[in-house]
Amino acid sequence: MASSARAGPYLPEERYRLLFERNLAGVCRLTMDGRVLDCNDACARMFGFSSPAEFADFPVAGLYFHPAERDQVLERLTREGQLSNLELRLRRRDGSPVWVLANVTLVRDPAHQPAVIEGTLVDVTGRKLAEEKALRFNRLYSVSSSLRQAILRMTDRQQLFREACRLTVEKGRFRMAWFGLLDETSRRVAPVAHAGFEEGYLDTIRISVTDQPEGRGPTGAALHEGRHFICNDIAADPRMLPWREEALRRGYRSSAAFPVTIHGRLLGSLNVYADEPGLFDEDHVALLEEMAADMTFALEGIAREEQRRQAERERAQALAREELAQAQARAEARFRDLLEAAPDTILEMDHQDGIVLSNAAAERLFGYEGSELRRLAFECLLAERSREAYRRLRGTCLSRPEGASAGPAEVTARRKDGREFQAEVHLSPVQTDQGGRITCILRDVTERKHLEEQLRQSQKMEALGRLAGGVAHDFNNLLTIIGGYAQMLLGSVKTKDPARRDLDSIIEAASRASALTRQLLAFSRRQVVQPKVLDLNRLIARMHRMLRPVIGEDIALELALQKNIGRIKADPGQIEQVLMNLVLNARDAMPRGGRIHISTALTHSSADAEPAPLPLPPGRHLLLEVSDTGEGMDEETLSHVFEPFFTTKARGRGTGLGLSTVYGIVKQNAGEIQVSSQLGGGSTFRIYLPVFQAAPRPRERPRPPRRLAPGVETVLLVEDEAGVRQLAREMLRRQGYAVIEAEGGSQALQLFEQHAPSIALLLTDVVMPQMGGRELAERLLAARPDLKVLYMSGYTSDVVARHGLLDAGIALLQKPFTQESLGRKVRAVLDREE
Repeated sequence: MASSARAGPYLPEERYRLLFERNLAGVCRLTMDGRVLDCNDACARMFGFSSPAEFADFPVAGLYFHPAERDQVLERLTREGQLSNLELRLRRRDGSPVWVLANVTLVRDPAHQPAVIEGTLVDVTGRKLAEEKALRFNRLYSVSSSLRQAILRMTDRQQLFREACRLTVEKGRFRMAWFGLLDETSRRVAPVAHAGFEEGYLDTIRISVTDQPEGRGPTGAALHEGRHFICNDIAADPRMLPWREEALRRGYRSSAAFPVTIHGRLLGSLNVYADEPGLFDEDHVALLEEMAADMTFALEGIAREEQRRQAERERAQALAREELAQAQARAEARFRDLLEAAPDTILEMDHQDGIVLSNAAAERLFGYEGSELRRLAFECLLAERSREAYRRLRGTCLSRPEGASAGPAEVTARRKDGREFQAEVHLSPVQTDQGGRITCILRDVTERKHLEEQLRQSQKMEALGRLAGGVAHDFNNLLTIIGGYAQMLLGSVKTKDPARRDLDSIIEAASRASALTRQLLAFSRRQVVQPKVLDLNRLIARMHRMLRPVIGEDIALELALQKNIGRIKADPGQIEQVLMNLVLNARDAMPRGGRIHISTALTHSSADAEPAPLPLPPGRHLLLEVSDTGEGMDEETLSHVFEPFFTTKARGRGTGLGLSTVYGIVKQNAGEIQVSSQLGGGSTFRIYLPVFQAAPRPRERPRPPRRLAPGVETVLLVEDEAGVRQLAREMLRRQGYAVIEAEGGSQALQLFEQHAPSIALLLTDVVMPQMGGRELAERLLAARPDLKVLYMSGYTSDVVARHGLLDAGIALLQKPFTQESLGRKVRAVLDREE
């Protein structure tokens, strides 16, 4: 382009023409729409044109990689008017990049409108490329350094592959990196880790280490030749043909592959992709090879560590096997020790009933040596009459799953010397290394049967005692009438009178009848009640040894005894009877086995506490609780549970006196009893007994006997038996007392309201319909605290105790009585000082 070709109104003077054309920097003038008005040779050569004229025909917009960049520069120039030291990345005619440092000025026309752009351009491509190369080198060096640091903490090779790819992309600024493992059998390469812009590329490619086209790319060639392979122009390199289209579509312009070995064997390759062609020069290749070498070093370390861990695992497994063998030996020895120490007979039979294992208890019980037992069938240890029952039990056992027990069954067993005994048998199927077996647990229950017989006898005696108690009450009333009237008649008959001998005979017969009643009661009551201060926990612990064999093996007996709970005052035999009856009752409620739990605790009750389910007086009480996991009771059964002769057992299996006996003993000892139960949920009995509080007892001075003085006081006589009431009235009147009589508690209350000031003594029977003597006395004492009270009863002492009349300070006259005994007792009560 000649200098005169572009002359115009704004052309500089001629003396600047030589400076313009010979300037080493590019100088140009452009129109606002991007046409070249003028430029020097340096400017044209800078963009790959042979002359300014050739450059003048090229649109300036084509120099930008992106049109938006030109728009941004133009908008800024229009706003500021001049741009200095502006670095621009443009492209030459052939499309290669060129970096320029521009100083641009906007020239305006006389109307102050933008007209021409003038600028000078300095080619800084060499410097920029050097900077970029240095930057890329530094990035690669950072990748290598970071990878070496990461290797120190790597323990897994897959983790190493992922980290190498990640660092290559993030710190090296490559477009994508992946690691491929070589399958030595198929010779195919499988991607196992990647990072960067992949977009499914690894799913589309097929790479193998063969002479086929898919083995000639960088990865295949690198693994085939064992050295790195570079492709600096994917678009032009024919070896990239199988993958070219997918690679270019994802912006890959160059790639390189670096083989990785382990102990001299090819493992795979690290593959790197860049978004510019010609990126992999010698320096970059050298660093990437170092990375591959570092990966080889790390992989060999990981392999050595894996081998070490594997050796440790094998040693640990060998040690575990040895310890397991020792543990099994110890377990077998412990099993043998437990087997030999077991008090019950334990046998193991095969499916032909042959005994294959026995313990010392079996040898002691049957009198055979162990070798002799192991030559017998189990049936040989049974009496003929029990073998059919055993066969049925054995059939039931074989039909059940392992661990499920069949039994118990009662059989008659036979010792080596021919002696027979009663035994209880449990059978369970088990699987052993030698096949199916049957475990048999056999227990001699002869002693238990004896105890059960004693218990049944005790229950019979309990029934007899209750019957005798009822008979004694009525009989004592009759004897009171007979003996009392006979005594009064005897006093009015002269010594010589023949009728006196008849009266003596009547009195003697009544006395003998009274003695016979006492003998019957003594026989039926089983023992004399002797209260003692007891440690309840110690008594329960002592009974535990006796209860264990009574309840059977299929029932667990648990104790939970609270310490330091104090003591009670009661007859030890009675408390033992309470515990025995409750445990046996629980046992009978669990025919298929279960658990009995016995516990003790200290409880407190106070007068201002909320209403409790039991009427406990204020103070401390010991709680004895017996619970089971048995069949339980419904509401109807619960309402009758303490009634005598009430039972839910089959005919001949129980008398119904056990729980009523428990109830009587508890009440006799000033306690309370409560039961809770539900069908299928077991039962719980709770017994509350007062804690014994020892207090000093004042010493009483003996009083000399004195002559019975006639009475002058008024006595309120309450007796439901008419004959006894009339006799007592007559006896009292003969001794000078005024008598107001009532046949029951209600009538006595009415008469007391009418004559309260004059009544000095209440003489009342203990057990009466509707209102008992104790309740009547309490109601009258509430109105007259100074009223004297004397009770009379023909019941046994345990019945009297249930009415709370065995406490100290309670005056009681036992039927039958005489006129003298009645008079002395009445006088003693009236004369007693409070």
